[in-house]
This record gives sequence, structure tokens and C-alpha cells, in this order.
Amino acid sequence: ARFLAGVFARLRRSASRPLWILVATSGDTGGAVAAAFHRRPGVSVAVLFPKGRVSRTQERQLTCWGDNVHAFAVRGSFDDCQRLAKGAFGDAELGARSELTSANSINLGRLLPQMAYYAWASLALWQEHRAPVSFVVPAGNLGNALACIWARRCGLPIGEVVLAHNANRAVPEFLASGSWQVRESVPTLASAMDVGDPSNLERLRGLFPELGALRGAVSA
Repeated sequence: ARFLAGVFARLRRSASRPLWILVATSGDTGGAVAAAFHRRPGVSVAVLFPKGRVSRTQERQLTCWGDNVHAFAVRGSFDDCQRLAKGAFGDAELGARSELTSANSINLGRLLPQMAYYAWASLALWQEHRAPVSFVVPAGNLGNALACIWARRCGLPIGEVVLAHNANRAVPEFLASGSWQVRESVPTLASAMDVGDPSNLERLRGLFPELGALRGAVSA
């Protein structure tokens, strides 16, 4: 998130319109984005989180900033927050007043730096063992998992990628049946994984349009 904030600061040095960062969060990354953009000139942040579905510590991390960071508790799930954010990007009137972008895993600028973790880990283990390393990735909106798969596609020595889910099983069910069904998210103790319609599945299916290829690329 700090990398992305630094990139925006450099790219927008001569920008005339204010930039609004819209962030839908299931609890974890929203606080990181708020910290990264807090008091950055020319930038305001709107964090949408599901009311009553994050821990007390997470809610404090989302709402403690003030200044240019605004937190909104949404009566609904993370998927509802994500729909609101995506709807705002399609609002022509809103877009005419301010520049809009995101800083959760909708934004490629959040995913590309995450590839560095997988690059470093896989190369370190390759140098020691001369074997590809496999990763088990907790799966919510699938951003972190997609970064791992992109790193493998770049040629890094990565073996299997296993997506670990909680009670929100839309992706495992899809890989098993071949039929995609959006699910209402189920609240659990691992709120960051409580996603019924992960936006990065679209990118995964873009990489692997055939179901057999997708099943060969990941398991869940």
C-alpha cells in the first residue's frame, strides 16, 4: 500500500483535480491503505467496511485516522462494499468532479508489488534446495493468490498454488463443478476471507479460460 501511495504521489505531481481512493475492505487491508495515504496532499480516502463483520481491533485500525481518511460502516457484507465501490467508478457525474481509483486488490498497483514476496521466497528456496516451492494462500478476494500465479507465469520457480478457504466456498465449488455461482458471504472469525464474489476470479479466468487449465493452475 505504501508503494502504491508513493507511485500516485510521483505520477500526480501536476494533477489539477483531487484524487479519491475508494477502498472496500473485509477488515485487513483497509487499515494499511489508510495508513499509507494518511495526510498525503491532494488525496482523500473513503474506506467502506461491513458493519459488525470486522473485529474491534480492525474497526479501530479503519476509523482512527481522521484528516483525509473517511471510514464508512456499510450495512451488509464485503461484497456489498465492493459493489458500491465499483458502482462509483461507473458514475459519470462523480467521475467528472474528482478522479477516482482504488487501492484494494481491484487495483493492479496493489497486486504487482505483492509479486515481490513470492519472487524473493521462491528464489531463496531454489538456491538452497534446487526445487520449486509451493504456496498455500489464504483466499478472500484472490488478490494475493493472483500475485503468486503471476510470479509463476513470469518464470519464477513456483510449484503448486493452493487456495485455502473458510466457510465461503464459492471458488472451491466452482473448481469442482465448473459452474460459477455467486454466494452470499458467510460471516466467520476470519473476516478478511469472508468473500462470496471475489473480483480477482475474473482475472484468473482471463489467464486460464479453459476450466481444465484453471484446475491445473490452482487447487482450492
